[in-house]
Amino acid sequence: MTVTNNEWQEFTSGTDTIEIQVYPGTERTQGRAFIMYNDIQDTFPGLTRLLNGKRIVGIMADSEGNRLQPLRIQYQPGCILQVVIQNLSTSSPMPSLQSSPTSPPSLPPKAPARTSAQQTPSTPSDIPKANNLSARASVLEAPNISVGAKEEYRTSVFLYDAFLQAIRNGQTEDTNIIKDDFRAHFTALEDEMAKSADLQQQMMEMQQSMVHMQQQALDRLALVQTRIQAILVQNYELHEYPIPRLFIVLPNDPDRWDPSRLFQNKFRLYFLCECGEHTRPSQSNNSSNNINATSNYSNGNNIPHHIHLARHEGYDIETPTEFFRQYGSYILDMLNMLKYGAMVAGLTVPALVPLRMTATIDQLKDSLNHFSYNIEPSVNQAITYLQALSVAQNPQRGKKAQEGKGYNHADELEALEGADLRRLGTFLKNRDSFHVLGNLYRIVTTEGHVKWVCLDHYRSSYNTAAVKELTDIVQVNGGLFEEHTGQVEISLSSSIIAGQFYRAMERGRAIQELRVTLAWETTLNDLKAFRDAVHRSNLFYLDLSFITPPSMTSFLGRLKASNPLWEMMVNARLHTFVLAGFNGFFSDTSFSLRMTELRRLNITDQVNWKKDGARLLDLIKYSPMLYEMSIETTDLPEAYVAIKKAFGATSPLKKLSLQSGALNCISACYEEGALSSVDLWVSDLSSPLLKGITNLRILQIRTEIHLPIGSHLSTLTDVVLKNPGLRELWIRCHLQELGNVFETVRAVAATMGSMTSLQVLRVYRGHIQLSTMAPRDSAATTLEIMSSELSSTPLLTLLKAYGNRLKKFRISNANLSSMPFWTGAAFDALISQGDVSRIQSIELVCSSLTEPISKGIFSVLSHPSFPAVASVCFSIKVDITWKKGKVCEDIVRFIVDAARWLTEVKIVTHDLSNWKDAIQTYERPGFLENVIKAFNYQPEASGSLREAEVGTFKI
Repeated sequence: MTVTNNEWQEFTSGTDTIEIQVYPGTERTQGRAFIMYNDIQDTFPGLTRLLNGKRIVGIMADSEGNRLQPLRIQYQPGCILQVVIQNLSTSSPMPSLQSSPTSPPSLPPKAPARTSAQQTPSTPSDIPKANNLSARASVLEAPNISVGAKEEYRTSVFLYDAFLQAIRNGQTEDTNIIKDDFRAHFTALEDEMAKSADLQQQMMEMQQSMVHMQQQALDRLALVQTRIQAILVQNYELHEYPIPRLFIVLPNDPDRWDPSRLFQNKFRLYFLCECGEHTRPSQSNNSSNNINATSNYSNGNNIPHHIHLARHEGYDIETPTEFFRQYGSYILDMLNMLKYGAMVAGLTVPALVPLRMTATIDQLKDSLNHFSYNIEPSVNQAITYLQALSVAQNPQRGKKAQEGKGYNHADELEALEGADLRRLGTFLKNRDSFHVLGNLYRIVTTEGHVKWVCLDHYRSSYNTAAVKELTDIVQVNGGLFEEHTGQVEISLSSSIIAGQFYRAMERGRAIQELRVTLAWETTLNDLKAFRDAVHRSNLFYLDLSFITPPSMTSFLGRLKASNPLWEMMVNARLHTFVLAGFNGFFSDTSFSLRMTELRRLNITDQVNWKKDGARLLDLIKYSPMLYEMSIETTDLPEAYVAIKKAFGATSPLKKLSLQSGALNCISACYEEGALSSVDLWVSDLSSPLLKGITNLRILQIRTEIHLPIGSHLSTLTDVVLKNPGLRELWIRCHLQELGNVFETVRAVAATMGSMTSLQVLRVYRGHIQLSTMAPRDSAATTLEIMSSELSSTPLLTLLKAYGNRLKKFRISNANLSSMPFWTGAAFDALISQGDVSRIQSIELVCSSLTEPISKGIFSVLSHPSFPAVASVCFSIKVDITWKKGKVCEDIVRFIVDAARWLTEVKIVTHDLSNWKDAIQTYERPGFLENVIKAFNYQPEASGSLREAEVGTFKI
């Protein structure tokens, strides 16, 4: 990319975000723009590493891996790099005991990074010698201390104990007041301390302990603030944020909290509204937003814009042990955030302590009526539980705490990661719709950050009247609008309707994900109108489909047909672009490429690789954040090699899917820039894609009918040997090759032993297949014959070799009269195996049944090795209209005689009573009438019946 001296890279550390100048690429950097490492170190002293999300940003190197001197990092446009600072040995200054009680200590602007524990300010090791009861008693019983001095001492001890409790509760303001009172009593006892060494020792120990504990409390609060800041400043991509990320867990019934049976208490999860400066309405849209708002507040400016509990009753946790193992550390951070408060990146959390903050408590009470007064006791109970759980998971940690060797409540409790958000809903018992957890709404800020907020803050952010108009238009046109997540799916049938939708979309700006179908013959003006609407909207995700290709006559002598789509795709906000049903996207354009913000790209238009491959490669170069791409092309092997090279080793690529026709496709997954697994579909074993590949996870070989696979068995063997991670192998081949191909692969897997990961092997033609879920075990082989090729010579060979492995078979009426399967060699081969115990399913579709066929089926059903009746599904579908005569009579007789094996008899609906009456005339005891079911039908041109839907008929 071309970079001038006007480009800047953003870096963040704590609450600071700094821009550092970018230098244009040089020959030494292979044209890649860069930032000098010294510039970063000068701005952030103590720098240890740089992060882009979870990835470490490395130093630029030459082609041989040698670091370029002076050191530099590659420019990453559109990204904010996180600066990690080394641990500091000095702590923030400690307020003295003489500090004013009305001036509570404040945290430093940058909390030092320390390795101390994340916990509320109390541990067993904090209890000093002055807390010893016998030492206190000796002072009170000393004869040389006056009565007045003893009363002063008792008051001092009381104040010290109150100080301990305030430290435990995190009430820093109260500790200052208590500390001042203690100092006054300390001064009053100075003369008596000169007379009594015990009194002096006790008072000095209490004073020193208070200083020490308050210093520890401030250090811990600084650490809590640092951890909270790291959480709050983290921004997720839209696809990573399917449900709210801020949540806490509190006791289900705080009034019945039992500290003696800590792990038997039950909990509920509550989501938090992620409001802040981004939800404050601007002056320009205040009136339009608030006049129409149906909020609890008359004006959006009167709504408090600090993080608070969502107005929702919460969710019971289904599997608490696993839940807390997954989210324990994160929840502890969130609880500490509520308890002590936070202010970072435009987000504010008022502290629950000190308790004098009545306004905050009232607001929280409004947010969650479940608690009758305030939630501080519940927060403390939950923190106590998580700390105890941490010790229970690692008893050694509790021992260290007693010995004063350090204590970290968050140890071995996994921190929350972006992927965990998608799993959160599975832990909740009484979860509602997955998209409306906590009655919160997903919004996108002007900076492009995703937040989840309550209804009040949602309405203060968006034009309520426009959102209502948008909702009505979507509903009238049969679309879906999920307002909680900003997702719309709609089909627009004309340019007039589309114009109405575009206007509502632009005014409301509430749509973040749009799946739209243009269901008319669009013109160039139509595409331009849609392009303009996208540019003026808040879209991050666009899935665009065409039912009818755009009218080519409207493009004659004008701009190229796909230019508006290219202009739409490079929209500064758009992260995902999906295009279907448009031909000529790559070929019919004159658009000059520029940088995009694309993360995901999926286009069904097939790229003519020789003519238009270069344009696709250019698009990749101009999309540095692209991590998922799906494209169709005319030359799959050549395109795959070129596209991999274009992405390079440092790209964020995670998944690449390429397709050529219906039979050839490759899907490659990447981790940290390296190829991790490949799923491959090829039409023959001579495909260049199979050469040298070693990361196969799934391989499907779907040969053309005219291509035998036997001559390529050595290639197939090499592929299995070179891909020990191959888990599934599907091979379509000629029917006569099934056994040979299957045994070749199975033998290779058996030779490799534990060195292969192969779990599924299926060799098939049509609906006849050999398969195994344990390729190294020959006894695990199964045969399924669900096809009409019942009298062919290859089938006879299969039955002779694998008849005792037959699992499922199906016989259709099209072949019963012409193919004597049940009386011919194939049937003899099946019976001669002497074992039909593997059969699990028999399907019979009949329009006639002769006596020899009936006898053949009964020979299988009554075979000594035939499994128990309850374990086999035996179904008959009567594919003939009722008519008195021998054909129907034979079928009725067969149904009655096979009643004890049958699990389902399907009869066409309008004939059901006739067939039922005929069956009941036999009055056979034990016949299960509830197995008879009806199916609806539609007559086809041939006069046969086609099943439309199945319903149960009870006699």
